Amino acid sequence: MGDDKTSLELYKKAHAAADKFDYFVCAVTGAIFGYEAERFSPNRMALDFHLLELISILLLAASFWFGLEKLRYSVRWTYINRDLNDSDEKSLLIGNELKDDKAAERPKYGEALRDVMSQKFSDHRIKSEFLAAQLQKVEAVGSRWEVARDILLIAGFLAIVAARILQPYGADSSAHAAATAQPSHLELTTTHSLAIPASIQLPPAQAPTQAATNKTSK
Repeated sequence: MGDDKTSLELYKKAHAAADKFDYFVCAVTGAIFGYEAERFSPNRMALDFHLLELISILLLAASFWFGLEKLRYSVRWTYINRDLNDSDEKSLLIGNELKDDKAAERPKYGEALRDVMSQKFSDHRIKSEFLAAQLQKVEAVGSRWEVARDILLIAGFLAIVAARILQPYGADSSAHAAATAQPSHLELTTTHSLAIPASIQLPPAQAPTQAATNKTSK
């Protein structure tokens, strides 16, 4: 009995840890998606880092959606498992009572009541089998959502890293293309200009004569 309780406690802890991990991955994916979507600037479609950024955003969005689906199936699995355990416990309790009553020297249940309890036992067993099948289906679908979430998340991270690596080269190439681009249309006009001599030599200035000097002094 002690081993069963220990196994049950370990199972509950493992299931709780798995749920916390799913919530953590979903929260991180949503945060990264919001950050990348906010800093993304639309641009013309081309095979460059802008396209990789767009692809990474789409991959992260899909991963976030798959993570939510995984959480939804995990919650559904918990409810089905709870109903399955309840049905198993009730069927086990009724079965033990019927077994003890048949083995007793003085049965306390009459034939009619024993038939009713037997019917309840059968109903619980049928319900348990149905819930067990549903539990397996939900668990399988949840596992597929989980695998798809992880693959898309890794692909989104790789696309972000590739975009960051190619971004400097994309900026350099665009700047180089803009600097070396030739104008589409040039209009050339022919002008005629007069030839101007490189240097003009003026005659040397002559000193004033003695007569001009005397006239000026007067």
